[in-house]
Amino acid sequence: LKLLGDPREHLQIPNTDDQMPPQKKPGKQGSAQLSQLDKQAEDAVTPIDALATQYKTDLNKGLSTKKAAEILERDGPNELEKPPKPTLLLLFLMQLTSFIIILLMVSAVASEAHF
Repeated sequence: LKLLGDPREHLQIPNTDDQMPPQKKPGKQGSAQLSQLDKQAEDAVTPIDALATQYKTDLNKGLSTKKAAEILERDGPNELEKPPKPTLLLLFLMQLTSFIIILLMVSAVASEAHF
């Protein structure tokens, strides 16, 4: 895969530093997350050949088994975390707050008030 030109040329990001309110400095954990995001953003615009050299891999063969095992041990499996399942009470409350159920409850109350 070859990139045609620098992808940063096509990005038109306005300078909004003057318009943005001052932000608090992140804590240790937030700082680590920001640096990880900065690293990922840099990787997104780095040429493929440079990334292959940086990560010590071959574009045709991929990672060695040893290197893949090291990365798996360090970063864990490449999968998304599953959100927790909602409790029965939460499911019940979600059902009660749907539009049609509220409409039926209001009409039942109005019907009883009429008699």
